[in-house]
Amino acid sequence: MNNRKRSLRAASATLALVTLIFASITQAKSQRSLAGLNMIKERQAAFVLIQSNFKFLGDVARGRVDATTEKIEVHASRLAYFSKLLNESFHKVSNLGAPHTKTTERAWSESQEFNSMMSDFQRNTENLALLASSDNFDHKSFRRATAQVGKDCKACHRQYKAR
Repeated sequence: MNNRKRSLRAASATLALVTLIFASITQAKSQRSLAGLNMIKERQAAFVLIQSNFKFLGDVARGRVDATTEKIEVHASRLAYFSKLLNESFHKVSNLGAPHTKTTERAWSESQEFNSMMSDFQRNTENLALLASSDNFDHKSFRRATAQVGKDCKACHRQYKAR
């Protein structure tokens, strides 16, 4: 009978330990998942702001909207600022896939190329902001810089955004 009680105690202790380990793993995964979802929400919010400001600049560049150089400067500087918010929002914990994000797995598996494209985008938004704040605003240079930022967006979306 003593052996049986010991065996039951050992089995109970083992079951409790396994349950504790499983609960810890589940909680850790849940916390990572929550952190990933929050990161995705922040990223999506940044993209909404980027799109809004870039659309305005694109409309100005195409001559669809008249704007003062001050207003162009405001939107361009916002665009450059918002582009930098993306640096922290593509951590691997946010690689949750559909339906949570349209960012494909390739953004993380090809992180060097992805980060290079992101750096190009950020540098070009900064160049656009500098052009917009120049005392000698040149519409032709502004159009070229706006087109380059648009190309950066399209190239990255073509490669790393699910359709």
